[in-house]
Amino acid sequence: MTCPDCEKLLKRVERLEKALDERDKKIAEQDKKIADLERRLALYENAHTPPFQRRRPVIAVGYSMFGLTTLGLALVTSAWQILPPFVLYGVFMGMVEGTQRAYVVDLVAPKLRGTAMGAFHTTRGLALLPASIIAGAGSSSVYGSHLRLLRRSRSRQRC
Repeated sequence: MTCPDCEKLLKRVERLEKALDERDKKIAEQDKKIADLERRLALYENAHTPPFQRRRPVIAVGYSMFGLTTLGLALVTSAWQILPPFVLYGVFMGMVEGTQRAYVVDLVAPKLRGTAMGAFHTTRGLALLPASIIAGAGSSSVYGSHLRLLRRSRSRQRC
């Protein structure tokens, strides 16, 4: 049995958590839209780059931007600071995605292009799978539901 003040406080905390969840979802949706727009703009620009220009520097600059993106995400301390890294991530994806494919095609004979693209995407997918699993496991234990359950259980123990 809990005291009336504690019940009011618990209800207020639940309402605040629900409002925060809704705000977090809206921020995530906006971040995805902005990153997608940046990716499309960069993809359009790089798709129209003349073929005589070298692709290696574009890929190197793209991965440098990815490094800056991950560094920026590591240093984020408030919600609004997540925007610049997401914009950089969109530019990175737009620069690297199409350019890597074109580079792979340039490296092989015309008869082997399909095989090369299949090998490229298989290798990329196999590399991304463990990275995604590790990132998902780390984020759920740090930022996910575990933290909310911990906060709720602590607030109820105080009564």
